[in-house]
Amino acid sequence: MKQGSMMGFLVAVLIGLILSEAWSYEIGVGDVLDIDMWQQPELSTTVRVYGDGTVALPVVGTVKVEGMTPAQAAELISRKLSVFNPRISQVAVKIVEFNAQSVFVLGEVRSPGRYGFETIPDLVTVLSEAGGTTEEATLSEVLILRKHPSESRGVTVDVEGIVNEKNLSLLPPLKPGDLIWVPGRGSRVGRNRVSVVGEVHSPGTYAIGSGTDLFDLILLAGGPTEEADLGRVKVLQSTGKAFVINVDSYLVRGERSKMMRLNPDDIVIVGRRSKFWSTVWNGFREVVTVLGAVASLYLIYNTLTE
Repeated sequence: MKQGSMMGFLVAVLIGLILSEAWSYEIGVGDVLDIDMWQQPELSTTVRVYGDGTVALPVVGTVKVEGMTPAQAAELISRKLSVFNPRISQVAVKIVEFNAQSVFVLGEVRSPGRYGFETIPDLVTVLSEAGGTTEEATLSEVLILRKHPSESRGVTVDVEGIVNEKNLSLLPPLKPGDLIWVPGRGSRVGRNRVSVVGEVHSPGTYAIGSGTDLFDLILLAGGPTEEADLGRVKVLQSTGKAFVINVDSYLVRGERSKMMRLNPDDIVIVGRRSKFWSTVWNGFREVVTVLGAVASLYLIYNTLTE
């Protein structure tokens, strides 16, 4: 075989391996799919997988795709569409957001929020994806909160020590839905910061004033997305208390002045109008305390009971 032909063959094999690896991914709740129906392009759409594992499509209605590969989902959708239009024989399904394999990163990182992956990497890589840590980060006490009943419900990791030992195999593997908290040093106290995740345009950590209310924070975070459920906004307080606030009702009744004021270290979850963010909220049950030099952090998490 000529050198050029051999190179072309190897490239083709490599591309095939890459495509087969990506194609083997199983679709999960929260993933966003780009569905291309090129034989009838007006039906092409981008959809999110609902909490029950289904997607809503033109003409055919809801289709359960959870647990399928993109190829399997494409075949199923094509088969259902062909009942209404026999000319549709090919559908392409592409995953544009890997939200089923996601973790939440909060605290002293530069870009707090939710991060989705095709395969969840190690803790150091996730922290890097979140922009790296701030100067205030205490990497010897990174907290991982688990939502899985089979896992240890709260794990404190000495990331600094593990990195210094150059033995990343000591890092605990991350699981979908894990919440990673990077605590700060004592100088962090008094900076009046709160975190918001979920259906806002810019999830992250924000500085607040003494009178900042829940809707102020949502606006600071870029406002709610189209899928946000402002009727059930969750607030986890550093006192160990948890609240579900109907922000919509305050706005509709013109009672903005009565809306809940936020306190430093509050964590706000703006849910989606589906079961997905409710599942995340239900993942927090127990109170975990992380003692710093002059401050404590309390986070609430539930073990899934399903």
